[in-house]
Amino acid sequence: MITTNQIGAVTQLVATEGYLHLKGSDTYCKAISMLPSQSIDDYEEVAEIPPKPRFDYGKRVEELIREKYSLSEELSVLRQRVEKPSEFEAYYAFAEQCKARAKNELNEPPNEEEEV
Repeated sequence: MITTNQIGAVTQLVATEGYLHLKGSDTYCKAISMLPSQSIDDYEEVAEIPPKPRFDYGKRVEELIREKYSLSEELSVLRQRVEKPSEFEAYYAFAEQCKARAKNELNEPPNEEEEV
């Protein structure tokens, strides 16, 4: 149940059992002062805050690699790494850049020991 408190011209909403959720957003809180443009109908009370979707590091690295190499091209470079070392070195450098970029998107420093 959502309770309201009027403090001067400000309406404060309070979740009595769970959390307030601003509908259509990822905003959750126990209490909030509504903006003048908002109404109580903009909020709902939920029992718990849903987990945020987990960023899939490996999937993101693969997406970045696919921007330059198709799967068959990547397999070809890997298969011929001994016969065409310069192509493999270029691929490997690009893959490492993709890993660093995915880590940046996670706001974590690159971990050189992480394998994909």
